[in-house]
Amino acid sequence: MKTNKMKVAAGILAVYAAASASMANAWKSAPLLAHTNIMQAALDRVNKSEYPDLAAFKVKLIEGANDESWHTIDSPNGGKPKDIWLGAKTEDAGGVLGNYAAFDLEHAYRRIGSICHLTEDQASPPHAANVYHGLFDRFETAAGDYSAPLYDVPADAGVKEPYAYYQETQDDTRRKLSSWVNPETGRPYWVEDPDSGVKLGQDSTFGVYGSYGGGEDSFPITHSDKRILAIIDGQFQSAARATLNILVAASKRLPPLVSDLAAANTGGGIEISFNASDNRSSALTFQAEAYQGSQLLGLIKDGNINLGQPGAYGLPLGGRVSFVWDGTVQGRKLSAGEYSVHVKLTDSDNNTTPDSVNLDKSRVNSTEVNVSLN
Repeated sequence: MKTNKMKVAAGILAVYAAASASMANAWKSAPLLAHTNIMQAALDRVNKSEYPDLAAFKVKLIEGANDESWHTIDSPNGGKPKDIWLGAKTEDAGGVLGNYAAFDLEHAYRRIGSICHLTEDQASPPHAANVYHGLFDRFETAAGDYSAPLYDVPADAGVKEPYAYYQETQDDTRRKLSSWVNPETGRPYWVEDPDSGVKLGQDSTFGVYGSYGGGEDSFPITHSDKRILAIIDGQFQSAARATLNILVAASKRLPPLVSDLAAANTGGGIEISFNASDNRSSALTFQAEAYQGSQLLGLIKDGNINLGQPGAYGLPLGGRVSFVWDGTVQGRKLSAGEYSVHVKLTDSDNNTTPDSVNLDKSRVNSTEVNVSLN
């Protein structure tokens, strides 16, 4: 049996779903631009040469930022950005990392945009206060068409995990709630439930619903009051800074990928060749190791790779690598038999090609190839 909160949440999600279909809801309220404007303000501050993937997938990032579907039934004001990043659960449809590793880059970058969306929502006071609200919340209506440059670049430049900025943004908004007071009533515009017991650092959107101060939504819709405009602008800047942090953090954490790994017998040994690709690093290192079954025999080749443009399957940077292996490991000639060669890449952000690529349905991105020594 559904609890009352689940019933209310289901009703909110039904409204959100209808809103997504009509392209109107939350920070997208008429004229439907807020999430786009926030994302654009962040993208305008991205160094395109340092983060070429963010420029290449700009459209997908914006699409994800406008996607309402990643709110959850038990948290219609929020969601689970960590799950979206990791993509470990079936309902996450691969998330960011799973889609990226399988070269489904459009879905990977859309999901980065979805993390941005959920985080941007936490700069919206009714979301952070967990207020039950619909399409016509007055703050979101007033902020719906607001746009401004991002005034300053975030100080931490994406040093946290991409999903960490969700809670950080929510906490920042919650700290301000009591200061945003209706001058006519002396009551805050948005009030957290005093009995919820949700502390800073805990996601308030999974707790008890808050309320509008005085029982009704009294936030002014117009921007004529400088004090009101300061609230809207401050929260827009908070959302845009968090978004820029997420974009940078995500780009720095995406690993280099191997594709089309092949082995061919030649007169002088076995030629190992593969595509090396990365989202932002032009300088990689690689290691190739020999295995017999699950037993590591040792390193057979390592070196540096300098990538050019473009990379394989849509990544900005890439190059083809090949070398001939004579069947020796650390000076010892292996006996005739069946072996495998495993290739790993490391980029300048110290990300390494994940082992998970050998567990997905695609063999294009496999880092293992079987070889026969005669």
